Amino acid sequence: MQFPSVLATLTALLLCQTGLAAPAGGNGNGNGNGNGRPFLGPLKPWTITKLRVSTSVIGRNHTDRVVVSVGIDNPNNVTAGPAPHAAGGGYVAFASSTANCQSSINGNLTTGTNCTEISHNQDGVWSITAVPNATQHIDPHNLLLTFTLNYSVNRFGSVLQKMYKATGRFNVGQNLIDNGCEKGTCTYSLKNGTKTITVTPKLVQCKGTCTMPTGT
Repeated sequence: MQFPSVLATLTALLLCQTGLAAPAGGNGNGNGNGNGRPFLGPLKPWTITKLRVSTSVIGRNHTDRVVVSVGIDNPNNVTAGPAPHAAGGGYVAFASSTANCQSSINGNLTTGTNCTEISHNQDGVWSITAVPNATQHIDPHNLLLTFTLNYSVNRFGSVLQKMYKATGRFNVGQNLIDNGCEKGTCTYSLKNGTKTITVTPKLVQCKGTCTMPTGT
């Protein structure tokens, strides 16, 4: 079952906020630390802990409403930017984040989003986009999702920002199962026995500490 490109962009601005933390060896209060060193990578993969897709059928090969539910974990603490000497020096970091997120869309209009940010952080926003295939359709049997985590905060008079993206493909028979349709609703979920799925984040935008200082 496929549905048209009017549904191709499934974007959830999931208000999952992630906060500033001190890097290893820091003071843990979001300020700098005199002995800290920046950390930009290599990054650990993000983990997809759960995935459920439901589609409401209104006609053959056509879908009116899509709901995607995702659990995702980012284990990385990455350097946001330097702290001034008066704040202790060193570097501040964007903290790790774990979230349960849901997005729904009717036609080309996103009608509701909800996210429970388990780690209770405050300075980032998760989003999810369903990527259309070569025929400009989204096929829930072969689903390509882009996950975005955008950190942005004004700290010490400067904007510190890092945006990461990762993509994951979810195929029926590989890591998804088709649960069938009942009363006009079809559902898909992670395959039985699939423990977790990992996706690799890449930095796509940056303000602040974006490269390692010379000599580190």
